[in-house]
Amino acid sequence: MRQSGIQAVKPAFAAIISALFMTAWAQTAPVSMILEAEEYSGLQGTTYSQSTNFSSVDGFGNGDWVRFDSINFADGAFDSITVSYWCAWPNDGTNSRIRIRIDSQTGTILGTIGAPIPATGDHMHNASSRTATTLASTTGIHNLYLTFEGNANICDLDKIRLSGSMTISAADAKTYYVATDGNDANDGLSVDHPFKTIQKAANTMKPGGTCRIRQGIYRETVRPLYAGCAGAPLAFEAYGSDQVYISGADPIAGWTVHSGSIYKAPMAWSMGRYKDQVIVNGKMAWAARCPNVDETYTPHPYLSWCGGGFGVYNWKKWQTTTDPIAVPMRACWGASGSGNTFSASVSNDAAPNQLPATLFGRAAGFFTGGLVTLHSFYWQNVGVITGSQSTGSSTTVNATKVDLQTPTNGGPGWVSYVFGLLDAPNEWYRDSATSTVYLWAPDGGNPSARMVEAKKRNLGFDLRGKQYVNLTGLHFLATSLSLGNAEHCIIDGCKFKYVAHNDVPTQLELGTTFQIKQNALPGHLGICVSGANNIIRNTSVIGSSHSGIIIGGSYNTITNCRVSACDYAVTYHAGILVQKRDWNDAMDAVGIEISHNSLSFNARGNIQVGSAATPRNAGERLKITYNDFGAAAYTTVETGSIAGQAANDVEVARNWFHDVNFAGNGNITMESDFGAWKWKVHHNVFWEGRGPIEQGRRGYDWTFTSDDTSWMCFNNTIVDSVERGNHSDWEYICSFVPGTQTIDPNSPWPGTAARNKNNIWPRDTAYWKFTNAVARDYTLRTGSPAIDQGVVIPGWVETFSGTAPDLGAYESGQPRWIPGADWQDQAWQYPPSPPNSTARGSLGAAARLHAATLCMLPGRMVIRIPEGMTGRLSMYDASGALVASQSRPNGTTAIMETRSFAPGMYLVRLTNSANSVTWKTLIR
Repeated sequence: MRQSGIQAVKPAFAAIISALFMTAWAQTAPVSMILEAEEYSGLQGTTYSQSTNFSSVDGFGNGDWVRFDSINFADGAFDSITVSYWCAWPNDGTNSRIRIRIDSQTGTILGTIGAPIPATGDHMHNASSRTATTLASTTGIHNLYLTFEGNANICDLDKIRLSGSMTISAADAKTYYVATDGNDANDGLSVDHPFKTIQKAANTMKPGGTCRIRQGIYRETVRPLYAGCAGAPLAFEAYGSDQVYISGADPIAGWTVHSGSIYKAPMAWSMGRYKDQVIVNGKMAWAARCPNVDETYTPHPYLSWCGGGFGVYNWKKWQTTTDPIAVPMRACWGASGSGNTFSASVSNDAAPNQLPATLFGRAAGFFTGGLVTLHSFYWQNVGVITGSQSTGSSTTVNATKVDLQTPTNGGPGWVSYVFGLLDAPNEWYRDSATSTVYLWAPDGGNPSARMVEAKKRNLGFDLRGKQYVNLTGLHFLATSLSLGNAEHCIIDGCKFKYVAHNDVPTQLELGTTFQIKQNALPGHLGICVSGANNIIRNTSVIGSSHSGIIIGGSYNTITNCRVSACDYAVTYHAGILVQKRDWNDAMDAVGIEISHNSLSFNARGNIQVGSAATPRNAGERLKITYNDFGAAAYTTVETGSIAGQAANDVEVARNWFHDVNFAGNGNITMESDFGAWKWKVHHNVFWEGRGPIEQGRRGYDWTFTSDDTSWMCFNNTIVDSVERGNHSDWEYICSFVPGTQTIDPNSPWPGTAARNKNNIWPRDTAYWKFTNAVARDYTLRTGSPAIDQGVVIPGWVETFSGTAPDLGAYESGQPRWIPGADWQDQAWQYPPSPPNSTARGSLGAAARLHAATLCMLPGRMVIRIPEGMTGRLSMYDASGALVASQSRPNGTTAIMETRSFAPGMYLVRLTNSANSVTWKTLIR
């Protein structure tokens, strides 16, 4: 797999900390923790402001306080607290102060922040901070309070940073083992004496420490006590090839027959109304609904008869895809309303509906308490049903909207969360009054014979504010991960399924006047990445009601990943959402790279660029490169495989775009009505699309721009896409249409020469002499009329094979680039087989070999091999040359002298007939 410039190796002791400890046996390392204001656990006198363009808790005044629970002060490592706040009219911090306390609002004072500095001008442009020295002797876990004294309106709180340092040594960098049949009373230091929980290891590990996890299901939210540091990260990894599942769900037991194939069981917990998720043998079940889910059903291929044409254009590509995205919306609803209420009606009189009888002839109020879900225009509209009327051929439900706009046109949809609609396999319903869950299992049998679980936790790993933590080879089911404000963390080779679930949308439209309503950091909207220099690679994300990954911060990377079946709530989320946390932070969402990924079957779009800071240089530019974008953008309009809003100077290059479903959308949609300007779209290939590039401007919006020369669309190959046509309120600047346009690289139609150059336009593919159009190889054969017909574009197209650049995405004579992830995802084996219950000393050779450890000491390395193992040690220099080797007849401690080796990077490999393990180490 690709490593994005970072060598991925098994994080054994020496591989992690050798460089750190070669010159010094002990070192002082910085530690810190960031708490966003909106992550508070309790407060008095104010509320979280959800409607502004930044995330803060507003209006603290005299006597108010805010609390953050269970803050771990570790071994007294924190010696200062920095409080960041907003202070503009009507705030007045004069003669005021902020106290930092522990345990209660009148508890021990750790420090004092002086009067918040008043500011002038726009509230959002005046963030300030002050630092207080704290008691470094504070240890253990405490509730942290900020109390406010002075005026009635002192400031708005943004975030808090606890900072300090700790001394680390080689003795701290230990390897711990975890197994489901372990015991937290063990020392965890050997595969024979493992901990039972990952959290126990996380509470014990210090920088340089490793946690190796044995096969099984771990139902916990892991929060490391310490962070790692440069050269000595914390590492959590699957043991050998073991299948490790971090689950956000707990099992449901005690099933008894309710009626027919419907069983019932107690379920005391709930994630909230319409947020519960039931999973059977690793696959999501559906809240009782009508029409039922039938992944083999083929609706009308283009639902122009329903609410203005919302529907999947090519349904066949969506059939039998990974649940839960393949939802046939067989019922066509009409809707009307205003304000917060609306009504939606469905009739069984007109073809081609042929709707199920369960929708009709119901008693008044039958559907009350359920949800009505409609796909209408920009997004999915959801309403809580307050009443209903029904006849034998028509049904009307009255509803109160949930966020977003009130639907007035209707669209394809369904009703759900109605007990009386539990009439098919793989459906469930929970009665909140009795805390009872009802289930019709997928095969109609007794659920006791299956693994039935319900979501209980949003986060599997909580790395908010942490630095240098690596996760390798872990599975996450019905739970998410937060890298909010994290730094230098790596997620490698992990698999996520159902990272977020909520059947009602939780976000308003993006743009300069709208923003995410809820804080994304806790993971309930998808995997959250902010902070700086974090990497997610070689990882799959399958299934999310909102985003798969939400990425902001600075210089964060998503590479060689697979993301699918996300945003099934159909909002302004996506497979990957690029989103600033604070609208006016000039260093939020800069330097982000999304490369070599495969994204498909994400409901509204594969990537949504919600907002990003304007880059000051090329290194800060958002780069979307070498990705394979498959089917996306179904049932809504003004979107695309990539939808860009409020982001300037974005580079979209060397991607494949294909199979965008709805005719009203484009493969790339960039809306400058929210400020998406100066995008560079080049060297991409488009096929089977419905309007590949659309940069629309709503002339009546205040963000209207006349900077027509700012766009660059060049060297793209557009094979067979069609353009959606003109509308009175849109101007298309980088649109492509089929036809027989003449090759004119200086002024192709439409647009201007400054924007559009060197593109291959749709026409008979034989004309262009592609190498193999049937196999989607759009490189150019000898004699192609596109060869040497382009022009030089300074800074972008300056090298070429012939007398001039070629038209299109591929330059003849140069290797063909292939985008997307370079690996195929494997089906989940869930639930996993139980761990080996035999004596741990007799585990299989392939697994036990990974228990070997390497320790670097001055002038030598020590390799500890598991007892009873045979193996050969080999050491290679950076050129791959063998420089030393040693055979070990059985498990002992091997010592290899290193004093005679030249400084540099070396690989050490332990091999036997079953497996091998490799370390990377630096000799200075």
